[in-house]
Amino acid sequence: EVESGISKAEVHAKQAKKLQRRFTLSSKAADAVDAICDVFAADMRQQIRKEAKSIFDTLIWKDSQFQDISISDDYHLEVLDRWGLPARRELSAGERQVLSLAFISGMSKVTGEEAPLVMDTPFGRLSSQHRENIATYIPEITKQLVLLITDEELHSTARANLEPRIGTEYELVFDQSTGCSSIRSVR
Repeated sequence: EVESGISKAEVHAKQAKKLQRRFTLSSKAADAVDAICDVFAADMRQQIRKEAKSIFDTLIWKDSQFQDISISDDYHLEVLDRWGLPARRELSAGERQVLSLAFISGMSKVTGEEAPLVMDTPFGRLSSQHRENIATYIPEITKQLVLLITDEELHSTARANLEPRIGTEYELVFDQSTGCSSIRSVR
């Protein structure tokens, strides 16, 4: 009986040892995969940061005021001023819009993924210089761009920059008598 108990205990010990080896191996494999993912994510963030900074520098008119862009591990964007201090809170609404556009464009370039870019009132908060820069650059970002703009939002040089690239243009016409808007093809 004792010998049988010892044999059973040895079998259980072998099984436990085998399970422990499997557990150790799978833990090491999971740690290796996590490390690879961390390196990949850090590399992607760095590439996106470089692209976003390049685009931000192209679009912003106060380029000497801003030194760099940083992206945290959780993809929080920060702009650093010429002294290396965080400056995001001091950005105007238009500059924050330019930063967002630079980040989205940077991600698109780095990943190689194409998607339509839809922007509602993209020029509403922008100074004329930002408007001109974006109107020049924005058609290069994506193959399909949908802009929802007001009649006062896009004029002068910005309109002229986009004109050759406008494929289809529509206008919303409000009917006072019915209280509804209809869509009219402009081109």
